[in-house]
Amino acid sequence: MNRNIRITLLTPLLVPSLVFGYVSLMANSSNAATPSATCSAPKGDASTAPAISGQGWTPSTVLRIQVHGQNLGFPQSDANGNFSFTPASLIAGTITAQAVDQVADPVGPLVTCTTAGQNQNEQQQAKDQYSEGYLKGFNDIKGDCQKEPPTGSAGLDPNWKKGYSAGSAAATAQYC
Repeated sequence: MNRNIRITLLTPLLVPSLVFGYVSLMANSSNAATPSATCSAPKGDASTAPAISGQGWTPSTVLRIQVHGQNLGFPQSDANGNFSFTPASLIAGTITAQAVDQVADPVGPLVTCTTAGQNQNEQQQAKDQYSEGYLKGFNDIKGDCQKEPPTGSAGLDPNWKKGYSAGSAAATAQYC
């Protein structure tokens, strides 16, 4: 059979499946969070994890709850678009919620919850320490790709250490 004839005969079979597959994917990728979607996590005490809750989500939507990019869980909003979720362990940091599909790919905007475990002043101090460490790490590696992290770092702020690591990694990627 001639090659051109084979392609001509198979084309009507392939095109509809591609088109309908694309249409079904497009139908499932709707924005699962409305602009009014919210998330909050009140400051917990030293013995219990705070309940993370939200409202204004599309009903029956699976949400990914994260702190610092690590998954805490995947609750589902109820018929009214509300959810409540209590993580298995204590957490501190910026918590986010995002609607996801069946394979945990984002299908809606990222919503930042209130920060658990820290007040506003502590949050600002943590951000400042991270920024200071980032700048130091970036400049150290930028100046000398063989630079080692500071020794005796036990007394350094953990946020400063995280910032230093991130800054040195960024400089290494850019300059070394």
